[in-house]
Amino acid sequence: MVTNAKEDKVNVFNSVEILSPVGVELKDILESNGLDIVTISNGLNIDKNLEDISKLTKQHLKLLKDITNIECISDYLASYQESYKKRKAKAEDAYKQYLSIYKKYAYVIDLTLAKFNTGIDRLNDFADFIGADDEIDIPNFIEDKAALYKVTGGTVDEVALFVWKRRGDVLFKDLNLPSYNRKALFDWIDKGIWKTRLNDESYFKSLPTFFSEMGVGLILDPFVERTVYGYVDWIEGNPLIQISDRGKSLATCWYVLFHELGHVLLHQDCQIFEGGLEFSRSKMSKIEQEANDFAFKYLFNGHSLQKFIFGNKANLKNATEDCVYALASRFNVNPMFVTFWMQKAGIGNYLVKKFTPSIKFEYHI
Repeated sequence: MVTNAKEDKVNVFNSVEILSPVGVELKDILESNGLDIVTISNGLNIDKNLEDISKLTKQHLKLLKDITNIECISDYLASYQESYKKRKAKAEDAYKQYLSIYKKYAYVIDLTLAKFNTGIDRLNDFADFIGADDEIDIPNFIEDKAALYKVTGGTVDEVALFVWKRRGDVLFKDLNLPSYNRKALFDWIDKGIWKTRLNDESYFKSLPTFFSEMGVGLILDPFVERTVYGYVDWIEGNPLIQISDRGKSLATCWYVLFHELGHVLLHQDCQIFEGGLEFSRSKMSKIEQEANDFAFKYLFNGHSLQKFIFGNKANLKNATEDCVYALASRFNVNPMFVTFWMQKAGIGNYLVKKFTPSIKFEYHI
């Protein structure tokens, strides 16, 4: 996982570091009263720097009154070091608690966007990023939010999903999109100019800029383990599509994009997560079937290619490049979608790698 953390910022700040022990307070008193520190130290039988002293004995306190001629110094320092002891214990307990929280969520704290950088440490930045009131509130806040997500298929870490989705929400708001233009989006899909650029990784990565002109927020963000291929949400009337590079396959990314576009065009105002790529119609909900049918129509010319490959797995195990091209021509699809279905059918020979361009998303910081 790529971290957006600044190297000069600690994970968890220990506030004990900013507490002044009694020796520092004593030194300040002596300096403010124009008293010689070396003379006083010798009179107290102290052979180290005053600022390194964390406790003065009763004997020290008694001597100080006589040596400095400051009437209340002994009582004041006795009270000060007792207060310091309590404040230090409280700070140490808080540090342990903060450190425990950090360790629990360290694997997702790396996902904090760099714009959230005004905190005293990375844990504080993370609290700001996710919207928690403070560091102590992080566990309850995350668990409450994570419980809201119901994912179709797959084993999902709901905490990681919430944080990954939070990235998408923040990045979406930064786009300042115009009103959603449903007709423009459908026209782009229907005209099919994109079909000539299916193998072009850079073209796919340029789609967010193009989609933003139609009021569609397309966020391409690296896959986070045990999350999802993508999801659709609606924010103030605009669709948000967030896609991961799970599998690093351009063919998969095209499929996920068109599946999500199906949700956008057919299921307005629905929040939908894609935990796994489910192709068994008996296991899919109605809206998932509709989104699948939409993607199949535009990418695969329907279900015939999938059915043919799954029905001829034995014969295709030793398929050649010519076979891939022949099937692509027969079903009028891009060759990479032939090997996409070969891989789904468990025919994982060298052709899958040869015909399927890879793709990798970069972290937005």
